[in-house]
Amino acid sequence: AEDFRNIRSLKDDNGKQKWVFSGANDEDYGDSVDWLDEVSRTAITHNHNLTFRGGGKTTSLIGSLNYSNRQGTFKKSDSENIRGRLEVTHRMFNDKLTTNLAIIANERTTGAGFNSNVYRYACIQNPTQPIYNEDGSYVERDVYFYDNPVSLLNETQGMTRSRNVRFTGSVTYKPTSDLTLKAMYTRKGQSYLNGYYYTKQHPNTTEGGNNGYASRYTSDYINNLVELTADWHKQIGKHNLGAIIGYNYEDEMSENFSVNNKDFPTDGYSYNKLQAGNGIKDGRAGMSSYKEDSKLIGLFARATWNYDDRYLFMFSLRREGSSKFGKDHKWGTFPGASIGWRLNNEEFMKGINWLDNLKVRAGFGITGINVGAPYYSQASLDYSGYFFYNGKWINSLGPVRNANPDLRWEKKYEYDVGIDFDLFGGRL
Repeated sequence: AEDFRNIRSLKDDNGKQKWVFSGANDEDYGDSVDWLDEVSRTAITHNHNLTFRGGGKTTSLIGSLNYSNRQGTFKKSDSENIRGRLEVTHRMFNDKLTTNLAIIANERTTGAGFNSNVYRYACIQNPTQPIYNEDGSYVERDVYFYDNPVSLLNETQGMTRSRNVRFTGSVTYKPTSDLTLKAMYTRKGQSYLNGYYYTKQHPNTTEGGNNGYASRYTSDYINNLVELTADWHKQIGKHNLGAIIGYNYEDEMSENFSVNNKDFPTDGYSYNKLQAGNGIKDGRAGMSSYKEDSKLIGLFARATWNYDDRYLFMFSLRREGSSKFGKDHKWGTFPGASIGWRLNNEEFMKGINWLDNLKVRAGFGITGINVGAPYYSQASLDYSGYFFYNGKWINSLGPVRNANPDLRWEKKYEYDVGIDFDLFGGRL
């Protein structure tokens, strides 16, 4: 504030005020406020970890637990996080059969969250302007994009909680030393819950006339993945052969719901009784919801051949089907192949000691790219807006998107030719 006053007191050679102030800094209001100090603090963070291990000859177990609490430099930017992990592995039948179970869970909770406008307003606020009026209300001035950062911070109540859980179970069976059969299942779940409230002293009310504003939002996401594979490797003389075939299935579902209301009789409900707001009666409340799901199925195979670590060959094929595409274009086929020649293992290269690796390679492959949203191939109608007809308000129905039955996999063709080399013991 003193720096501000000193600058205002500067005069030019003619005795006139050197700097002319306008807008928020139009005058000295007589106070002295460090606005950044009012909205920030010296934050404290603490973190705790607990890990345990156990097991025996055929069973192993590992678990961990982490707790962290971070205040944040700005007030009300607290964050609390709890994360746990447990994994159990058991081997049977002379290690031919291995089972594994793992679960990871995480919960993160924050307060009202940091509003970037609080920092902006604190940086540009007139340091001679008081925080409160004489009656205890906040000083709010009729200047564009210039709210009181303290009121913006103090009069916002909120909570955000997110939870993530992932479970994975697998069974691996090795009937012979050359063959490995594996089945795996993974389920992921993510949930999100948010609530916030602007009190009657918040600029949203004092300037916008909302008389209290509350909102709630929740979302849920679930993903299931199943994968079955058979992996075979065989060494026959100088021939190293390998093959893998597999199947995977994946589905996912996402949904959300949000509602808001305004004009509340009291601040006491916060965001926990949205039906108490009069905005519903006046048609000023809002709500929305959404749900989508999709499926993806894949069949894949890969074969490799390596002769004497000199001649290398690989061929792969993937057949995938997605529910997101048009009726006759849900499936796509994506091959790939590569060859390589490791020259440094040839007899005519044995005398070159400064060359550690030299490989010539070439490859070709097609990659399938799935579309983002799940319903682009289908026609869509939506209710949007109302019109008055025959004494009633009618919710109008109109087209949003035309059907696109030819929507199909995007294919990316890749060609690769290269030389790999290591020189001077890997230095280059």
